[in-house]
Amino acid sequence: MKQGADGAANETNSVEVPASGWTIKDLRIGKVHAGSVHIHDMKGAHQFREFVEATFELVKRRRQGRNATRYLEELSNPEAPRLLSEEAGDYLAEMKRRRKARSTQYSQKRHFRLLTLAAGDIPVSRISSAHIREFWEVLRWWPADAGWSKNKYKGMTDAQILACGKAGNREPRADSTMNLAKTQISAFFNGLVKRRVIASSPMVSFRDPRRSLVDAPKRRPFMTEEIVKIFDPETFLPWARKAPHAWWGPMIGLYTGARVGEVAQLKVADIIQDAGVWCFSIRVTEDGDGGVSQSLKGASAVRVIPVAQPLLDAGFLDFLEDARESGHARLFPQLKMGCKAGTQERNGVGYGQALCRLFSAHLKRSMSMQKGLAFHCFRHNLVGGRARVDAKWFPLSVAVHGHTIRPHPSHLRGWPA
Repeated sequence: MKQGADGAANETNSVEVPASGWTIKDLRIGKVHAGSVHIHDMKGAHQFREFVEATFELVKRRRQGRNATRYLEELSNPEAPRLLSEEAGDYLAEMKRRRKARSTQYSQKRHFRLLTLAAGDIPVSRISSAHIREFWEVLRWWPADAGWSKNKYKGMTDAQILACGKAGNREPRADSTMNLAKTQISAFFNGLVKRRVIASSPMVSFRDPRRSLVDAPKRRPFMTEEIVKIFDPETFLPWARKAPHAWWGPMIGLYTGARVGEVAQLKVADIIQDAGVWCFSIRVTEDGDGGVSQSLKGASAVRVIPVAQPLLDAGFLDFLEDARESGHARLFPQLKMGCKAGTQERNGVGYGQALCRLFSAHLKRSMSMQKGLAFHCFRHNLVGGRARVDAKWFPLSVAVHGHTIRPHPSHLRGWPA
């Protein structure tokens, strides 16, 4: 009998099919007679089980007679239930067709991997709430570095990797991580329900956890004295000389409030002149080979932001001219997009990851700033200035920020300008 991810017997995976298959002869269930049934593989075993259970239910209803209590029967499935791996593969292909963000596809694929570890590769119609409870346990103990530390887990099965996570006694997952998993897996099963592949989702009995009442620190803008410290020539210049993106990236973030990925993926052609004004055009364009390596959060993120005068005074246009003469399409070609080891297939890690880590390490090691401060705080500075002091600046602020205009009380709360 096959053991589940947590060592418990898994009844849906109890059937083992030998390489040659096996045959059942002269099967009778009531008046239903099957002369010979040959099972070739595990998928056939699951389909045979579905047939036997449906036949037992039919015989049971017939034996109860006309006067027995009858209950509303579920509608038959227009599509035969398939294995989890098959449905998951189609779901991921559909996400790719819809051009979902690579990071979203990557996390969805990871959650399917953990669900398969918890439930086994069984027909989706047989996945129950018990399997979902096992999925939460797998997610709880799955090592955080299993996605990128290839050498550490090389040659291990998923069950062995999970055992390493349990042995390490890792910290519980953050609520945001659990909620993302619930959202993605629920969307998958809801799609199966809409197609009538399954009657109901096994996720319906799992509600969102109670929100913590602990006043956790939220990401905030940089204070004025912190910005002065970050760009202090004595510390900033030696660090920023390492690469053009270290020099210009934080300054562009400060004066535009752009997301770190939007800054890191800028192309030379994205620096434009609009009515004689130099601007950053935050957009998505095709690469020279016809592919698309840029990405944005949504339609509201497409915008044009004027290049601030301090950036022009610092020599940004000279840097732009040098970038053009170099022949590189991208403004910061030293920043690379994440790819799977040994391939050119992207793994969902964008250009901004390297810039974000570089800047965060500088804040922690050289600046000795508190945990939680990062490149993203520059975005809060844009809204955290005039818009928090005077509400009339809010629409202009969010237009530059790249959000739809939906004021929240926190945007208008008093904050040091």
